[in-house]
Amino acid sequence: MEWTPLPAVFLGDTVFGQISVPGENDSFGFSGVQGQKIYFDHLSTEGNLHFDVYSPSDRLVVDNNWHTGITLQETGTYEIVIDGQEDGTGETTGNYKFRLLNKADSPLIELDTDAIGTFDHGEKLYRFNQFLECFS
Repeated sequence: MEWTPLPAVFLGDTVFGQISVPGENDSFGFSGVQGQKIYFDHLSTEGNLHFDVYSPSDRLVVDNNWHTGITLQETGTYEIVIDGQEDGTGETTGNYKFRLLNKADSPLIELDTDAIGTFDHGEKLYRFNQFLECFS
């Protein structure tokens, strides 16, 4: 059997795909650096598809819960696996669309500043510096 590299996903790119046969799964790879913060922008999914992420050392780091994003613990190629296991039967099929965003690439905004724009599809990330002041 010949080894085939995973299709590459680049941060910011939109990925379209389909699980068309029960039991099928799709896999993608993305490069990451230890400490990097990645957000999964779940643009659309038909059916109850399941999204997992494995580290370069093959450790499960995300089990279908990307709501807060992840901080990468290793440098190397991570694997995203999409399958129809969410409903427990493995029979789910459907289309999916997602993108990976690097939190460090999101615009820095000041507190008490309006962010004006439109949300065409998906989500937009913003970041801000926080200052915690303690009073005694």
